[in-house]
Amino acid sequence: MTAKRQRATRTIEPRIVVLTESKGNAYPPGRMLIASPDTIAAIVQQIPRGRVLRLGDLRATLAVTHGATYTCPMTTGIFLRMLAEDVDRAGTGDDMPWWRVVRDDGALLDRLPGGTAAQQRRLERDGVVVPTAKRLRVAAVADLSWRPDDARPSASVTNGLPTAP
Repeated sequence: MTAKRQRATRTIEPRIVVLTESKGNAYPPGRMLIASPDTIAAIVQQIPRGRVLRLGDLRATLAVTHGATYTCPMTTGIFLRMLAEDVDRAGTGDDMPWWRVVRDDGALLDRLPGGTAAQQRRLERDGVVVPTAKRLRVAAVADLSWRPDDARPSASVTNGLPTAP
């Protein structure tokens, strides 16, 4: 087993990092959750057929569930991609519908297995309309957006990041 594969298969525990000062727009001061592939999988596997989960809602749900202010956008994307690649490689995608996760504006994710074309095909098989355009995005993403019932983000969270007071 390669060193890279060993790193990818080891168990990663979610943890909170307290930032006392801003590290950029995506990293304001606060309690930032570094999620894990398992915590992301627990939410992704619940996304119903014909619905999508926006990345911001995924991050906000993770933050609320773990008592954080927000969830790290970079590691969320990395762990989602790792999850998608593992599921795609194993051929067990139906019970882990990673293709139902989209950007906040409905745009498809180009770094997931097969790129946006594969994500478009899978979403359309689910009954989600993805008009062909220069940048593929889910039509009526606000109407199709799904969020777990048990973790609603507070009004001070937008796109998985805290809003200015």
